[in-house]
Amino acid sequence: MRKGEQRFALTCCAPATAVVALITFYPVAYAIVLSAYRTSFARVQGYVGLGNFVRLLHDSTILQSIGRTLTFVFSSVALSMALGYAMALLLNQDLPAKGLIRAIVVAPWVIAEVSAAIAWRWLLDPGLSPVMVALRSWSMPNLDFLSHPTWAMIAVIAVGVWRFYPFPMILLLAALQAIPREIDEAAAVDGASLWKRLLYVTTPLVRGSLLVSTILSTLFYFNKIVVPLVLTGGGPGNATELLTIRLYREAFYGGNLGYAAAISCLILLINALVSLLYFRVLRIEEGHA
Repeated sequence: MRKGEQRFALTCCAPATAVVALITFYPVAYAIVLSAYRTSFARVQGYVGLGNFVRLLHDSTILQSIGRTLTFVFSSVALSMALGYAMALLLNQDLPAKGLIRAIVVAPWVIAEVSAAIAWRWLLDPGLSPVMVALRSWSMPNLDFLSHPTWAMIAVIAVGVWRFYPFPMILLLAALQAIPREIDEAAAVDGASLWKRLLYVTTPLVRGSLLVSTILSTLFYFNKIVVPLVLTGGGPGNATELLTIRLYREAFYGGNLGYAAAISCLILLINALVSLLYFRVLRIEEGHA
């Protein structure tokens, strides 16, 4: 491409790039600035500098929320990536009615998140769900998942994975379909088993897509609020109160927008550190490859 054409292309892209940059970075910058102030709903009351972050460090409930968030995020990422990769491998095969199967598998991602969370809350309610009523009629114990701290977290993780796993599945399926079949066939001719072909041939070829899917899944789960908020509201007690729910409560119930902004900065920092960790692991693996 000539320099004149390149300048013309950059000029055409500049307005859209500026708008995207403004939409992306202005809220982040505003949150960082707001975290330095004490607020009461939309009214700024005074400058506190790092006061909100000092409060974060001394807030034991925030530390507990961080622990619950990390448990939720890494459990959800591991399960959704494993399920998404397994389903991608399955859909990459020559199956009958492949189009119908793909439509069914992708359905959780298409359904509105609020509607899905409400439906699952109804299904897990022992007094309303026909499934729970049927289980009790068969002399099964009364299973109230959302009233038990451990089971409530398991339910939030399970529903979140069910809702999100089609996303990594689609990315990984696209990567699998880009692999020439001759490579797998050559490995099979050389005597490699199905497991060895998956481990040493297929997976290394989709490593980049696995990394991208893992990073995007991690960011998604760190910022997830709809499913846990609708499903449990952070309860029972504070058993499922993630950082996003705590942020929501501080901002919209307590009116502490400055403190909520400090929590959002904490979430941003954790996201950045985890993403850098993923990239470092990938570089180490590439160095040994």
